[in-house]
Amino acid sequence: MGKVIVTGGSGFIGRNTIPVLIEQGYEVIAWARSQKTADYWQQRGVRVEIGALPEIASSKFANESVAAIIHLGGVVAPTCRAETFAANVDATESIVNGISRWQTPPRFLFVSSLAASGPCINEVPRREIDPCQPRSIYGQSKEAAEKMLATFADRVPISIARPPGVFGPWDRNLLTLFQSVRWRINLVGISQRFRYSFVHVEDLAAGLIAVLKTGKNLLTNDNKCAQGIYFLADPQGVTFVELANMIANSLAINPPFHATVPSPICHAVANLAQIYGQIRKQPTYLNRDKMREAIAGSWVCDSSRANEELGFTAARTLTDRIIDTADWYRRQNWIKK
Repeated sequence: MGKVIVTGGSGFIGRNTIPVLIEQGYEVIAWARSQKTADYWQQRGVRVEIGALPEIASSKFANESVAAIIHLGGVVAPTCRAETFAANVDATESIVNGISRWQTPPRFLFVSSLAASGPCINEVPRREIDPCQPRSIYGQSKEAAEKMLATFADRVPISIARPPGVFGPWDRNLLTLFQSVRWRINLVGISQRFRYSFVHVEDLAAGLIAVLKTGKNLLTNDNKCAQGIYFLADPQGVTFVELANMIANSLAINPPFHATVPSPICHAVANLAQIYGQIRKQPTYLNRDKMREAIAGSWVCDSSRANEELGFTAARTLTDRIIDTADWYRRQNWIKK
C-alpha cells in the first residue's frame, strides 16, 4: 500500500485513523512535534519521527518513497489569528512547497473543515461547489490553506477532506453533552432550530483512506467544480435537541430538559472560558471563535459527491454511532456504567 506520514497523529482523529491505515497494509510514520506527543505511538510500536513540520520535506523522506501525507495537524481552538494562520496555513505551505521539489511528490491529503465552507444559506446543505463563507478565524484559516494548496496543484497531487463535527473514541467535546444529558439537562446555545452535520471518527478514517485511494486531485484555477474537495459526513443533519435525545436513548434514560441559552449569555460564557484557558495556557474548545460559528445558523453539508466518487457512506446510522460512543465512554470510565 505504501508509506504514509500522518501529522497530528496524537490527536483525536489521528488516534483513530492510524490503526485503520495499518490494518489496510500502509506503513505509517506518525509525525510528532515533541517527545511528549510521540510517546503514545512509540509505546504501540508505530514508527515516530519528531521535528518541525518543514522537516517532512527533507531529503531523508524524499528518498524513502513516501506515497502520501495526511495532514491532520493544526490549531482547532484559536485564540489568536496570527498564531492560527501560522499553524494552519504557513506550516501547511512549508510542507507542500518542500515536497513539490521531490522527483515524485507524494499525494497530499489536507484535512480541512466544514468551517472553511461556512454555514447553510436558507437551510440548504453546503456543497463543495458553493463559495466559501467562513465565519470564524479557524474557518478562515482553513479556507486560506485550501486556496494556497490550489497554487501547488500543478506540481503536487492534492485532495481536501472537509469533515463537519467529528465524534467517537477519544473525543471529549461530545463527552460534555453526554455528561449534561446524564444530569437531565441540555443547554442549547442561540437556537434549538439550528441543524448540524456530524461524522463518526471511524467513518471519517474510512473516508480519508478512500480519498487517498480514489479521490480526484485539485486543479489550479478551478472556481466552478471544486474538484478534489470532499465533504465526509453522516447524511443526517440534526438539531442539538435531537442529538441530546439520541444520547439519552444511548444511556437508557429519559430525554433531558432542553433550555435555550440566549446569545448574550453564550458570549459571556465563551469569554470566561477563553480567559480561563489563557490563564492555564491551554486551548479551550468553547471560546470567542466558536461563538462566531454558533451564531451563524445551521451547519449541514451534502456528502453526495464523496458517495458518488469514492463510494463513501457512513457504515452505521448516527443513532447507532451515538450508542457506540456511549459504550466506548463507559469502557474508559469517562461516564458511569
